[in-house]
Amino acid sequence: MASPSSTKTHVTRRRRKFKSCLFCRNRKLKCDHAEPICMQCSKRGFTKCIYSRDFNFNITAEELFEKFPNVQLVEEVTKLQTQIETEKPNLQRDPNKLQFIGKQYFSKDNKQLYGYSSAECMTNFEPTFLQETYIDKSKQIIQEFHIHRNRSTVTTETLDFEFMLPESSKYNMETLCEGLPSYEMIKLCLTHFFNSSLHDLLGVIDKKKTLDTFSTYFISDRGNQDPTSRVTQILIPPNGNIFQIAIILFLVAISPNLEATSPSLCNFLTAVTEISVNRTRNVEFCQFLVLRCFCRSYDNRLGFSNDILKKVLVNKLCESCLDLGLTDVDLIYSEEKYSASELVSLKKTFYWALLLDVHSSLEFGTQLCIQDSSLDGGTIFNADIAVCGTNVNKRRNDMLKNFLGIMRTMLQQFNQKRGMPYCNITNHTGSIQRFIETKLLPMKFYADFDSPAMTDPMDLLILGILLEALIVLNHSKKKYYHEVSAEVDNEIIHNCNLLFTVSLRSIITSHSVDEFAYPDLFKEVKGETPHLHLFLGITEEFLTRSAHHFYSVVLEDMPNSNLINGNDTNLDMATVHDSVVKIQSLFGKITQENERKLLSRMKNSDTFIASFLQQVVSFKYWLDVIGVAKELPKVLGEYSSDGEVNSAIISGSYPKLFEKLSTWDNEDIVSNVFSQFS
Repeated sequence: MASPSSTKTHVTRRRRKFKSCLFCRNRKLKCDHAEPICMQCSKRGFTKCIYSRDFNFNITAEELFEKFPNVQLVEEVTKLQTQIETEKPNLQRDPNKLQFIGKQYFSKDNKQLYGYSSAECMTNFEPTFLQETYIDKSKQIIQEFHIHRNRSTVTTETLDFEFMLPESSKYNMETLCEGLPSYEMIKLCLTHFFNSSLHDLLGVIDKKKTLDTFSTYFISDRGNQDPTSRVTQILIPPNGNIFQIAIILFLVAISPNLEATSPSLCNFLTAVTEISVNRTRNVEFCQFLVLRCFCRSYDNRLGFSNDILKKVLVNKLCESCLDLGLTDVDLIYSEEKYSASELVSLKKTFYWALLLDVHSSLEFGTQLCIQDSSLDGGTIFNADIAVCGTNVNKRRNDMLKNFLGIMRTMLQQFNQKRGMPYCNITNHTGSIQRFIETKLLPMKFYADFDSPAMTDPMDLLILGILLEALIVLNHSKKKYYHEVSAEVDNEIIHNCNLLFTVSLRSIITSHSVDEFAYPDLFKEVKGETPHLHLFLGITEEFLTRSAHHFYSVVLEDMPNSNLINGNDTNLDMATVHDSVVKIQSLFGKITQENERKLLSRMKNSDTFIASFLQQVVSFKYWLDVIGVAKELPKVLGEYSSDGEVNSAIISGSYPKLFEKLSTWDNEDIVSNVFSQFS
């Protein structure tokens, strides 16, 4: 007979959650489970209870897998994982085919400028004859565009950086004061900014601090209350923080109340932007750069369409945020020196740096500047703070944090040197699509031209970047993995079409909203109105990206005989032509007679005019290509079933296309486009 001690009996324990607060549990008090504070803690003068919601014991691995349903579940998961790996293998990029990527896209210091996710790499990767011809022709037209615009170059004096030293007074601020509007006008510009959608969106500038800086360091000649008084002197703060002054002057420069920006002001702002990260320890520099990134085109002489300048600007912002400790504002910055609202603006500054870093990485195909090793995920992405807008806005807050989490993970994998496994492309595509479906409004709210409602600028910014990411992921299947199918082509064309629609619709509605939001300003201002300026800045990259990918896809299939024959394995010409005509009609909405005022307001918006010009060139090129292609079925005749012969005949028709392109008058094309905006 076995002794009781040697008999092994299995005792099933009851696993339950703790409901009592930590205080009552540790002291074995009877807790009434009330939230936010139970009666026991209330009696003792506490303000809040802590509930852990953990279990009375942790379940072991043996207990987890000993029963049949759990084992069966594990087997099913293993089976599904095997099927995924078998049917969708991790197709690695061919290193021999990818060696050239980036070779022609290096800057002077031999640093990579473009990578996998950039439109430049995708559209130049193994291009067909039609794609190469299209790219060359587009470059010629854009070059003519810059000649026609005849930009003036902004130069900086050799002593521009000496004002960073507190003891130096060499920098002549009198010239800068002469180019400024009246004292009252500057004050009006600041008031307008703090009531604008741009400030509501960004929230990186503290209103009280800025207005105090203005009243303290901007000295007028006839007193602050005299409407005719002018600023005769700008004092540099005792700590040498020139960026407090630069922020105010930048807000003046982007104000719709001013028709022009003086050369001295442009020189000053350019000089401040070019200051090295190592030369400053002021958080206002980061706030200044955020404004600069979102308002690149406030003056056409600054040439912010330059890709290298955009990339450098974002990198400088990210490096400054890391150097100044904006990754953990609560830990680094004391409430003794900064007010609560100033600390909030610093946190928002870092969130915008993260978003701009994501967008820059997607545009240029490079790694993120702010890596995960520099972040505390629990602090950054779980912070309960309205990261956007001057008022608490939980929706924007949650949406931006989720967006950053999805996009940072995707870009870290996609733009790595060894490439991204195919299954990850599928997973990231699904994550982005679920985000659009669950976190954003139904698509009709963003794409319906008949609706007068203006899109929330945060929605537009996030939706646009997500659509760009979908275009990149789908196009990479075709370009890098050679997955040629009508399904992939249709996804690219659909998302490009959607991005065109959302962008152009937001531009038109923003101008309409300005007519009611700023009736006096709308009548007086000849240039960009407030919402129009904001939405043009947000959409400038979207329009360029859409055009690059869309025409790359439709032209890549043109030499394929399947396109002529309407084979199911590829897109047919009728479908492609309908998509091209649809995009042309979207741009046509901008040129309608009732939008003439909108066109004239955008006459200084180089980025939009360049996008508009690109569409004009693309559509004209497409008509020439399709004109040649329509003659091919007659020429092919009995050879239509022989793919190799078809390709040879199609290639032989290229001289006709060259003949058509030779009749183009590049200067006349550019002049006609500019005349529509005059």
